[in-house]
Amino acid sequence: MTKIIFIIFLYTLIIYSQENKGIISIELTNDNSVVIINDSLKFYSSFKKAFPFGDYKLIVKENKNEWGSEFQEYSFTLSEQNNYFDKKFNIDNKVFIDSYPSDAEVTVNDSTIGYTPLSVSLSSQNILITKENYNPQKLISPKEINYVKLESNFVKENKSFLETYLFETLIGTAVALGATAAYFKIQADNKYDEYIKSRDKSLLDQTEKLDLISGTAFGLLQINIGALIYFFLNDN
Repeated sequence: MTKIIFIIFLYTLIIYSQENKGIISIELTNDNSVVIINDSLKFYSSFKKAFPFGDYKLIVKENKNEWGSEFQEYSFTLSEQNNYFDKKFNIDNKVFIDSYPSDAEVTVNDSTIGYTPLSVSLSSQNILITKENYNPQKLISPKEINYVKLESNFVKENKSFLETYLFETLIGTAVALGATAAYFKIQADNKYDEYIKSRDKSLLDQTEKLDLISGTAFGLLQINIGALIYFFLNDN
């Protein structure tokens, strides 16, 4: 008798559990998508399954392999009155595009859709990547992941050495050093003349100091002139 009661109880429990379930039917048009139910169950393809009555949160991510990809979210309740949830998600396959350097403008059919890195629909046509001072790149057949290296179109201005700031600096420095050397040489000669007349040893010391300054300036002037000659002869 006990066995019969247990079997009846078990059968009733099975019937009750079946009666308290609804159906969730999901159709995905993108094989890369993932369906997450209540932040735990994951499905990577279309499905039709029975679930207990209750509240559900459904998240569909466009790309299961891409962190931070776009997603769609739905909340619904399965109950005796609403025991069937049916949804089709028309999600385009996406391709990931990045560039070096990044922050390049991406246009599809002459319309700007954003800046790298970003994802675009695989069905997009005429994908063009542009950035100032770089040659534009066109993606003919985009892959799932695309890394585009942009080539600089910056043209170095070919100036003559005589037109450069370096030439102006060296000329200005040469004039200043020449004037300095001449000035202190004149001062040294004057002090030496005074020394000859007075035989004051302090005047001789001043003469030597002025000669040293004049000689140093003259030495730097020679280096300066040497640099001018070097850059002038190597100017292309």
